Order: sequence, then C-alpha cells, then structure tokens
Amino acid sequence: MRTISKQGNKLAWLLAFLISAMVMTMFIPAMLEAKELTLIDHINSVRSKPLKEDKFLTNLAAERCRTMKEWSHSGFYSYANTIMYTYSWRGIKTRNKYAAENLANGYANDKDAFIALQASPSHKANNESELYDKIGVSKCWNKVGLVHVILFSGNK
Repeated sequence: MRTISKQGNKLAWLLAFLISAMVMTMFIPAMLEAKELTLIDHINSVRSKPLKEDKFLTNLAAERCRTMKEWSHSGFYSYANTIMYTYSWRGIKTRNKYAAENLANGYANDKDAFIALQASPSHKANNESELYDKIGVSKCWNKVGLVHVILFSGNK
C-alpha cells in the first residue's frame, strides 16, 4: 500500500508539473506580446507623431530575432539570416522610402532597452525620426540575454 502511495505522489507531481508547463506556454507569449507594446509606447513617448504597429514589420522583426537567437548578436551577417531577413529587408526598402533597425541585446526589460537606445545617438535618431510612420517589434532570448529588435519604415 505504501508503494502505491509513493507512485501516486509521483504521478500527482508529474501531472502538476505538466499542467503548470502547459499554462506557462499559454500565458508567456501573451505576456511577451503585451511587453512589446510597452516598448512601442516608450518610443512613441519621445515622438511628436506616434508610430503605427505594422504586422509585416513585426513578423520580420520576429524572424530577425530568430536568427539572432541561432547566430548570437551578429545574426545580420549569418548565412541563415541572409536568406530570409536580408531579402525581406530589401523588399521593405524598395516598397518604402526609408527603413531602419534598432537592436538592444542583453537588457532585462523594455524600459532598460529603451533607455540604452536613447543613450546612443544613432538609435535615438531612429526612435525620434519623423521619416518613419510604421514600427515592428519583437523579443527573444539568446546567449547574451533578452534581444529587442525594432524595425522602422516610412514613405515621407
């Protein structure tokens, strides 16, 4: 009887673990998505005209994140990135007059990433430029930490 009890405890623990893992996989992407809006809000707070989130740019930022996750910080120069990201990025540049990218790697949250971006003159210029009217943001983890990818485009 005691053996069944130990097995029952193991099964209960395993079941609780699996349920918690399933719950986490359901809610963590939603939490990350909500945080992406926070970074956009931070960027829009320093602009006279707010940027509109663009689905294509957001998807492309997610692809950029994926390659940075696989190839560390310099994913732009990787072979895998050259195939997907570079061609898509060229497409943005042909459809839009202006395009830019900001990367923040290793910052724990949106606010810290935004502060670091604002401290860099070139990144700050992208954040505040009136040439851009669309934005796409994605985040992922790599060896260094949390990667923030911000893509801008515009036709002004």
